[in-house]
Amino acid sequence: MGDGQHGWAAAEWVLVVRSLFVREEDDRLVLCSGLLPEWLNSGKTLRFGPTATRFGSVTVKVDTATTPPRVSVDGKWHKHRPHIETAIPMTNDAPRSGANDANDQLVRRSLGEGG
Repeated sequence: MGDGQHGWAAAEWVLVVRSLFVREEDDRLVLCSGLLPEWLNSGKTLRFGPTATRFGSVTVKVDTATTPPRVSVDGKWHKHRPHIETAIPMTNDAPRSGANDANDQLVRRSLGEGG
C-alpha cells in the first residue's frame, strides 16, 4: 500500500502547497516565499485560501502581471492584524523560487494596512 491510499498523505500535500503561499513565523505571517518561477512569470493571478492561521483566516492573491508581482491579503483576524511580510525570491531579471547564488536576492517587504 502506497502513500496515495492515506488521508494523511493528502493532508501533507495541502500543507506543502499552503507553505508556498503562507507560513507563520513567530508573531508574523510570511507570504509567497515558495512560489515557483513558472508561476511568477505566468502573467496570471495566483490565489490561495482561505486558509486558517493562528491569527485568523487568510486569502493570498498574487498579481504576476506586474514587476515585481503585487501581493494582497484578505484576512479575517481573531484579534488584530499581525505583521505581514512578503518574501518573493527574485533574480536580477525575474522572480524565481530560491535565492541560490550571488545574483539572486530575496525580495522582502512588509505589507501596509491596505495590502
